[in-house]
Amino acid sequence: MKKRIKKYNPLKNLTNTANQILKNYAVGYITTHKASDLIDVKRNKKVNVDISTVKLLTEIPHVWSVYIACFGRDENNVEYMKSKEIHIDQKHFQKNVVTTLNDIHSKMCNQFNQKHFISAGWIATPYYKEWEEAKASEIFTKLGAYEFQKGQL
Repeated sequence: MKKRIKKYNPLKNLTNTANQILKNYAVGYITTHKASDLIDVKRNKKVNVDISTVKLLTEIPHVWSVYIACFGRDENNVEYMKSKEIHIDQKHFQKNVVTTLNDIHSKMCNQFNQKHFISAGWIATPYYKEWEEAKASEIFTKLGAYEFQKGQL
């Protein structure tokens, strides 16, 4: 007897749809801001987020690529960042990778020169992406990574 193949799998269909919709987007966050931003990676612009996009990011497991960084300004007012790229090879929900990434990020920021420290941030893509440092720096600058001044809080 021939094995019956299920033609319509709603979860697989939703995953394929999510991958197509999110293929040029990244989520960016800077610690001095209240919320994260959705970024169009091709155009380097912030994008308005709707509930359906948030659901696609949070309710479907993805293969995540995360670029974390700490930002500083030295005595000569030269801005710089120290960064690390992390790739998660297996599919995970966003909520499951947050605590691990927060631990890695906080250790990295604790090793950063506190006299120069301005803020910290990350850019995450729900797909595998190799980040170029110049491109990531440009996105972080647009998100306002260097805008915070000491004594503002």
